[in-house]
Amino acid sequence: MPALGTIGAPTHRGTYGGRAPFHEARKVPVIRGCPPPKFEIGFSHSCRGQTMVDRGKSFIGAWRITHMDEWDQDYIDLEMNGYIRFNDDKTGNFQFGTVQGFIDYRIQKYGKQARIEFSWEGCNDTDPGCGRGWAIIEKGQLTGHLFIHMCDDSAFIAKKQE
Repeated sequence: MPALGTIGAPTHRGTYGGRAPFHEARKVPVIRGCPPPKFEIGFSHSCRGQTMVDRGKSFIGAWRITHMDEWDQDYIDLEMNGYIRFNDDKTGNFQFGTVQGFIDYRIQKYGKQARIEFSWEGCNDTDPGCGRGWAIIEKGQLTGHLFIHMCDDSAFIAKKQE
């Protein structure tokens, strides 16, 4: 039998490389006296009756990248119009220039507003790439920062696509 972690090794959780499938990873503890949790984008409610306005849904959809501090628009749109997309299942994807990635995100409270924070994995030119980022919505625009692990980073601005 091959050692755990090698190709062909059996895993205790199916064919996910030892990681729990997405639906298994979403188990949450039940707190006595609180209603059962709802799997919704954004902030969850409190069992004390205090609720947060769910602003996370405003991030859902495709956003056209219109500005990056480190790269000009010609590079951003090199292979296709640069974009970042957030799906309602806490995943997404993006591409600008020759950088593309698949996103895993969470909505966090940031002061009095919502902030989306994400990690990503994909390609940086022809090499594997990964990193992180965050964004907020200001004046109808997505404003944030994207980091490429051990490489570049840039602030960005994007407008929601209709």
